[in-house]
Amino acid sequence: MRASIDPRHIPGNGTVDRLGRTQHAVLVDFANISTASCLLTGYPGAAVVADNGRQIQQARRTLRGPLGGLPSTENTPPQVTLNPGGYAAAFLEGVGQKQIGAAQAGCDAPNYPRILVTPPNTTVPVPFTVGWPKCYSFDVHPVRPVSAPPA
Repeated sequence: MRASIDPRHIPGNGTVDRLGRTQHAVLVDFANISTASCLLTGYPGAAVVADNGRQIQQARRTLRGPLGGLPSTENTPPQVTLNPGGYAAAFLEGVGQKQIGAAQAGCDAPNYPRILVTPPNTTVPVPFTVGWPKCYSFDVHPVRPVSAPPA
């Protein structure tokens, strides 16, 4: 299994929601690079990591959010069978928790530098140098099949 950050644009990423909070999302792709089919079930593990390597925040598992996740008609994470060369993806998503007009210590500091993602049904986390904004929630949605590899 190979995990990578998907460069495709996520509609709504960086926009402000109706409560004035900025939305942030990252799409993580999983590719079956083996010669056998594999089954992905549920959620990948995900954590935000500080400069010193300490895990700051574990992702909260949610079915869907404002920018991604399962359709409203689905309430159970799917089982995804990946044939060799197949792809699946999962959204990591959050919204700014900073109170509008209020000073909150550390919220305007640089992003946390990394996230760790552990593909479903595995135990080895993959580090990504993708910043996650401070004072943002951190949710992960279930893995879903993807018809095309990242561009």
